[in-house]
Amino acid sequence: MLMAYDDTTPSIARVKALSDLEAGEGANNPPAESNEPVLDLEFKRVKQQWNEARQKYDDRIELEETFTSASDAGYAFSLVRMLKPNTHIPYVQIHVRSRDFITAAQDVMAGKRNVVWQTIPVKFEALELLAFLPQFVKDLEKRQSKPIEEGPNIEEHNRVIYHLEYFVNFLQHEYSSHVETFNSLRASTYIIFDSLWALLLPGMTLMTKCKVTGVPRLVRLITMSKRQARWDSPEQWALLVEYVDMVCGRVGLIEEELIQDKFSGAKPIVELVAYPFEEPLGDEKPLVEDYKDVKATLVERGRKRSKLEEESYMWYDGDGFYKDGDNYRKHPVQSRIVIDRDMYDQHSGHSTPNLTHDLDHEKICPESRTTLSDDEYALIAPRVYGFALEKKQWYQFSVNDIYNINWDLELFGDLNLDEEYKTLLKVMVGACYPEMEDTEGIISSARFDDFLWGKGKGFICNLHGPPGVGKSLTIEALSEVTKN
Repeated sequence: MLMAYDDTTPSIARVKALSDLEAGEGANNPPAESNEPVLDLEFKRVKQQWNEARQKYDDRIELEETFTSASDAGYAFSLVRMLKPNTHIPYVQIHVRSRDFITAAQDVMAGKRNVVWQTIPVKFEALELLAFLPQFVKDLEKRQSKPIEEGPNIEEHNRVIYHLEYFVNFLQHEYSSHVETFNSLRASTYIIFDSLWALLLPGMTLMTKCKVTGVPRLVRLITMSKRQARWDSPEQWALLVEYVDMVCGRVGLIEEELIQDKFSGAKPIVELVAYPFEEPLGDEKPLVEDYKDVKATLVERGRKRSKLEEESYMWYDGDGFYKDGDNYRKHPVQSRIVIDRDMYDQHSGHSTPNLTHDLDHEKICPESRTTLSDDEYALIAPRVYGFALEKKQWYQFSVNDIYNINWDLELFGDLNLDEEYKTLLKVMVGACYPEMEDTEGIISSARFDDFLWGKGKGFICNLHGPPGVGKSLTIEALSEVTKN
């Protein structure tokens, strides 16, 4: 359980030196020994004002303030209000020097990548940390309930809990009105535009819809920023997200931007351009009904997509999507297709997005990881690029509507062709395609080659004759039995 905030509560009181605490007075007391510098476990309040001459923020000294402007270097936390020129609205940061709290923050905020955890102090926007407050509360409860055996790690374990508990209680008290408003909205599954920062957190998996096919899909949030209104667009939240895709035999991450336009009043969370995809805890009202079933479906779709290799020859029964300016149009397609991203880039008049990082957010290289977890399978793009043979058109295809081809193995036997020529074609083609089969089974299991290794694996057959004798039909029949 979290401690209720009270100015007399020991975990809120100023601690001059950890070694001054009496040993064994409670589970929340920090250990007496630490290799870290001794810090006052308190939020030091600091005001800074922009110095135009020095082009930097300086401490602001005001005698009527109830706090001093002395250095905050000896404090575990600092609440810094930075006054910008020509404005009375401060920009608020929290500076963290407590390594014990940073240990917990690195776990809780693992999805936030633009933080240099090694610096002292680590600087955050106050609202940024407030957005992660529910995750900090869950992490604190997890650490408090986790048993740990006596040993060298128990001291660090207790220190982390102690500093984390202090931070949580302070933030709940300092921003109580924000917390109450957001909790009320979240419980009702509604949100207001200006509070989106508290709902969508870096590293969070979000549910959205594919811009092309319109099917549900998952993405992972990298960052979000608010854009001011312009003459041609309203105020917006810009969400930079990432998803998993396969390009030229490599698997990695692709970045994409989602835009949430400003809306008035409270809006249902599930009507946002993207919303959290999380398993509900306890009595929490779920945003996604049947969460486990939905995730299992998305994982299965990702596994299906991962098996669709480039230059795959498949059957498609659904809508094909092609780009027309900034919009996508769709055509009903019931045809065999060739999946080929490279040829799509060269001949469709449009380019496909490139991988930005490997699965571990590193530069893509031959040693990059290629095995995927279920969470990563669920993030795979729900579309592929290719050519519809019947429509003779380049499209983007929905993975859900791609199927294996039902090959017509009887077609070759139905050819109106002398048996002598049929047998000759079977032997020649069967030498290059040992898995070729007809209605009687596999034709040949032997593969012909040349004296030069690899030279004889190609196959060229010249059929000649006047129009209408069956040259094209013969090739199509061979395509069926070779499944190629």
